[in-house]
Amino acid sequence: MLKLFLELKHLAAVEDLAKQFSTALLRLFDSRNNATRLVVYLNGHLGVGKTTFVRAVLRHLGYQDRVKSPTYTIVESYVLAFFDLHHFDLYRLVDAEELLYLGCEDYFTDNSVIFIEWAENGGHELPQPDLIFSYDYSDAVAEMRTLTISAETPQASTMLNHFE
Repeated sequence: MLKLFLELKHLAAVEDLAKQFSTALLRLFDSRNNATRLVVYLNGHLGVGKTTFVRAVLRHLGYQDRVKSPTYTIVESYVLAFFDLHHFDLYRLVDAEELLYLGCEDYFTDNSVIFIEWAENGGHELPQPDLIFSYDYSDAVAEMRTLTISAETPQASTMLNHFE
C-alpha cells in the first residue's frame, strides 16, 4: 500500500496537511454517496500533535464550535454535513474490553470518520485502520515533527494519491 513521509516544521504545515486531508475526505464521501467509513489511527508520543491535527481537520470542514480533547471522555463526536466524525483517545484505557462497556462499536458505522489515538490500547475491539498516521519528533529540532502516513486499504490509497 501507499506511504507518505512528511516533515511538519511548523503549525502552518499541520494546517496545510489538515486542509488537504479535509478535501480528500469530502471527495471520498461525496463519491461514495455517504455509504462509507474511514478509520484513522493516530500514533505517537504525548504532545506530538495528534489532537492538534484533528482540531485543524474539523476547522477545515467548517466546524466552528469548541473542539475538546477526548483524553478524559474517551470519545468526542461531531455531526458534520457529509458524515459524523468521532475522535477517540484510548490513553487512559486499562483494558480493551472497556470499549464494549462504553458501547464504542456504535460509533463504527457507515457515514463516519473515526480518529483513534492510542489504538494499541483498544486491542482486538477496534476495526482495522484505513490509514495510520505515525508522528515522531525530529532528532534535529524539538518543534519539528516527522509523519508517516500509511494507507492500509485501497480506499485510503486513493485518498493519499490526491495529496501534494
